[in-house]
Amino acid sequence: MSEDEPELPEGLRELQARLAGVSASPWQPRCVAAAFRTPDIEHPFVFTMQTWIDLDAVESPFLLGRLPSPDLEWEGIEAAYRDALAAFGREATSLEECDADAFIHIGRSLIRAINRGFAMRLRMNPPKGFESAGGDDGFGDWLPVMACLKAQLYFGWDEALAMPVKQAFGVINAHRRNEGWMPAETPYGLRNADCGLKRGRKREREGPDRNRRESRGDRG
Repeated sequence: MSEDEPELPEGLRELQARLAGVSASPWQPRCVAAAFRTPDIEHPFVFTMQTWIDLDAVESPFLLGRLPSPDLEWEGIEAAYRDALAAFGREATSLEECDADAFIHIGRSLIRAINRGFAMRLRMNPPKGFESAGGDDGFGDWLPVMACLKAQLYFGWDEALAMPVKQAFGVINAHRRNEGWMPAETPYGLRNADCGLKRGRKREREGPDRNRRESRGDRG
């Protein structure tokens, strides 16, 4: 750096270094690789668009990153689990044999699967001169995503419903990038290196509430 050039703040220098490293990498961002890899057998619950819709229809607490309230009667807690397992295409015939620890384990597994889907959300800014819908405009969260998959990316209805949520967000945001949109928050390449590729990730424990709020400006 010459004497005439101002010294960059340390935070900016670090960001530039990280971006340079991402650009030079021969690999896809780790969270993208995790989202599109062959499903891992140790994570049996696949959070698809249809699952999202079905969980939303019954106002499932799992969709908000929460276990059913302990204040509910047993029938209410069991119903919440049965609805959630049905949305994931799983039978719930053995719930009667579960103890409290087993219920908590199942619930956390459901929440982890949901969090992996919402972790691929990425707010993006449209190119200059393009006005994008956003905010709480009454269309909810999953309907604009389905509309984008069907009307803009030309997936069949059944294909869109069966698509994992994490892949739906990835494909939509890649399409936007190709159309000149730019990330409005931390891009995929700078997210956690082990995003979805290892167990025990911090993001999985944060719950989707933050992602849900941020998605209000993430319209398909």
